[in-house]
Amino acid sequence: MRVGTLTHKDFQNELQEYWMSLYSEGKDKHRKPDLMQFRLYSFGNDLWGVIHDVFGKDKVYETFRHLITFVDVYNEAVTKTGKTAFKIRFD
Repeated sequence: MRVGTLTHKDFQNELQEYWMSLYSEGKDKHRKPDLMQFRLYSFGNDLWGVIHDVFGKDKVYETFRHLITFVDVYNEAVTKTGKTAFKIRFD
């Protein structure tokens, strides 16, 4: 269940400090990173993977070419899987 909201500034901070960090929690950032890729990479796989699983790869490429349709296509995909709690909303 979703709780609370993020301001734009909060979102930017979360994106930089967590999703785009090569360090897991508690790791010394003066040492070699312990992650090979950002968490955002895997998160993107999950988002696009839902579209792929529901509509197939042609829809993924079509949506990628027309990114303005992403939210609608993604929301339709999660609705078809019965996981409407994961819909993207702009309140």
